[in-house]
Amino acid sequence: MRLGDLDALEQVFLDESKRLREYMNSEELDQEEKKYINNFLPTVEWARKTVHRTSTIDAVAVVRCKDCDFRDELYSGDLILCRRKMSGIVKDTDFCSYGKRKVTADEG
Repeated sequence: MRLGDLDALEQVFLDESKRLREYMNSEELDQEEKKYINNFLPTVEWARKTVHRTSTIDAVAVVRCKDCDFRDELYSGDLILCRRKMSGIVKDTDFCSYGKRKVTADEG
């Protein structure tokens, strides 16, 4: 599953609909082209409404242990020590609610 910003996607359809309407009213198009765009606009509106009605999930961004500031590389292999978690031993792909992304030299 991929997570995405449905509000942004809905805005894309709104912007495209507006752009098509403005283009349809331009003098550059002949009647056949205007008819084609006019027939296509309901499809753009249907897509926007479908995105608007789509259910969303309650998701939060997580910090994997491999990117966490609390990570200590004291163990060999894929096991690492977490200075925050009670059990202490975690894997790179683990995550928890205490994760804090470490700041790299590039990020300042």
